[in-house]
Amino acid sequence: MKSAGKSCGIGGEKKKKKKNYNKKVQTAMDGFEDVIRRFPKCAEGYALYAQALTDQQQFGKADEMVRQVHRAGAGQRHHIRPQGLLQLQWKQDVDLGLELISKAIEIDNKCDFAYETLGTIEVQRGNLDKAIDMFNKAINLAKSEMEMAHLYSLCDAAYAQTEVARKYGLKPPTL
Repeated sequence: MKSAGKSCGIGGEKKKKKKNYNKKVQTAMDGFEDVIRRFPKCAEGYALYAQALTDQQQFGKADEMVRQVHRAGAGQRHHIRPQGLLQLQWKQDVDLGLELISKAIEIDNKCDFAYETLGTIEVQRGNLDKAIDMFNKAINLAKSEMEMAHLYSLCDAAYAQTEVARKYGLKPPTL
């Protein structure tokens, strides 16, 4: 006897959505390949592709794209941030990742994504006041309302955790 879920097509719908998602991801990856092929000196193209590859856990290829950022003639500010993210996600090296992202901010203090990343890491480490400070710096550099709304939600969540911890005498969880 077939289960009710399968006879309604629920299992097939999930597979179809996942296949559609994978197709969209591959289309985006193909788009990055096209950009770097057509614009081989565009450091930002390599940096964004490295970030996308990191998100897809294709760390070896992401590492090569980070190297290409430097070869494309970009200054340090373009390749240090993706290199830091790669260290965090691939090697699980929080200290080196933080060091590289902080260095990217020293070079270019208008890098909102670096501040957001540091804020997220500080939340995970239980340093909520520092996280709020990083999110506020990112908010001041936001380039769109949507980006600002996202950053405010992160900042407000960290603030709420801080207030709950203070009110109830709790210690925030840490990595």
